Amino acid sequence: MKKMLKAAVLAACCMSAQAAMADEWEVTWQGFQLSRPDGSYEFNPTYTHTARFSGIDANNDSILSLDELDSLSVDWHNLVSCREGYECSVSAFSYSAAGGVDFTGFYGYTYPGDWGTTDSESYRYVVGEAFTWTLSGQGNEGQWTQDEFTPQTIETVKLISSVPEPTTYAMFGAGMLLLAAAAKRRKQQ
Repeated sequence: MKKMLKAAVLAACCMSAQAAMADEWEVTWQGFQLSRPDGSYEFNPTYTHTARFSGIDANNDSILSLDELDSLSVDWHNLVSCREGYECSVSAFSYSAAGGVDFTGFYGYTYPGDWGTTDSESYRYVVGEAFTWTLSGQGNEGQWTQDEFTPQTIETVKLISSVPEPTTYAMFGAGMLLLAAAAKRRKQQ
């Protein structure tokens, strides 16, 4: 009876550890129509943007939605959790193997400029439309870039890893302690 109870506890721990795994993906978009303030437009087939995101498909519908998203960074700008003094947000997010990645996000900050002014820099990301960078403040008005998606833009998504949640490590540590205690008890008998 004791052995069955121990096996059931071990199986329950394994199942809960498996359920707590967050997956991490990397998506790369290649080929953008580059728009600049001087009015120039140029399609660059090698120009890329990269994003990383992670989350758990909690409802098992094969779609990772905004409420299941743990992290999202675009070109190294973290859109889910900002540093102090920065603004960031994700207003929409969806990923599925069939539908690809779709999200709208913002990242920006304000900093002291020259001559006692305040400058600000912002990035707006709308998948399928454009990624836009804007700089404003003393002497910087009109500085922006817009990288527009086109039918030639290629999206590549790859699963990087399953990222264990902190509870997984806690359960692993507890299991190792139980094994050590059992081994010590056997040795004493």
